[in-house]
Amino acid sequence: MENLSKIKSWEYRPLFVTFAHNFNNDLCGHASSLEKIKGFVDQTFNLNGSFSLLGEKVMHGLLDSARPVFIDVKHMSYASRLYYYSVVKADYGNRIPVVVSHGAVTGTSIRSDQKKTTTGFCNDDINFLMKNWSQLRNRKEFLLSRWMRTGWHHHPC
Repeated sequence: MENLSKIKSWEYRPLFVTFAHNFNNDLCGHASSLEKIKGFVDQTFNLNGSFSLLGEKVMHGLLDSARPVFIDVKHMSYASRLYYYSVVKADYGNRIPVVVSHGAVTGTSIRSDQKKTTTGFCNDDINFLMKNWSQLRNRKEFLLSRWMRTGWHHHPC
């Protein structure tokens, strides 16, 4: 938590941080990945898990301030994403956008009770919070307008 305070005090701090990746990090559960090398790596520890107590503290530490450091949901497990979305909605309302640094839509859900839609996209589970593309577009516009308005884009270099 001490390092988090240091980062948040920087004049030019990160716009967002990726909270999970391919293996356990003691913050939150991660999604399965590295399909081509599964025989050589073990991702099982905290695979598909949710947030730890430390992860909750770090999440609030990043988001609690007038200039939050946003959290990237890419690589989070489904359980972690659902928990994160519920906390953001309950504790921060609409002032925290969902950030997905890199993601794709496959048309199939990770949940077995969901079927592929006729449009080819499964709108209720695309590794994002939004239920439709207009919400995604509006979230991007919100983030970009906030970024431009607050001067986060100005860098000395």
